[in-house]
Amino acid sequence: MITNKKLRKKYDRERKKYYFSYALNIVGYKNFEKWMQKIGFRNERHLMRYKVWKIKGFCPPYTNIEKAKEILKCGPGIEPG
Repeated sequence: MITNKKLRKKYDRERKKYYFSYALNIVGYKNFEKWMQKIGFRNERHLMRYKVWKIKGFCPPYTNIEKAKEILKCGPGIEPG
């Protein structure tokens, strides 16, 4: 499912401390669906963008929560006015 996992290391000069994070690359629709079923998102913006993508097959750039709700209300083939 995960094709690439990277450990990122960042140094904070003010606190004189290193911070570590991971970046994951998930390739393909099936793998993304597996990710959503097993792990998913908690961020509402990402969830709304996912729902728009699921219904329409794409998600317009810069889609915020309000715009996503409007798109979902209109249905799969109709653009919000």
